[in-house]
Amino acid sequence: MILSDRAQVFLIATLQIWNNESMEDFLNRAYRIVTDDGVDNDYKLTNIHACLAHVLIVSEIICSLFIYLFENFCSKGRTKNH
Repeated sequence: MILSDRAQVFLIATLQIWNNESMEDFLNRAYRIVTDDGVDNDYKLTNIHACLAHVLIVSEIICSLFIYLFENFCSKGRTKNH
């Protein structure tokens, strides 16, 4: 298992070193696998995986910040009588 921070250079290096394939070769192989068209060799090679949990966490923070800023921006134009 290879742990990576989703850096493209590490993903490509993994494919080149372990599988002797390019990213394009990998994407074609992955497509064959997910469309149930894979050949025996497709399943024998290393499959890279980039976890998106951190991306989702950051997205939640950004959305929360946007909502907070938007609410504060909208409330500045209001008076206490409205």
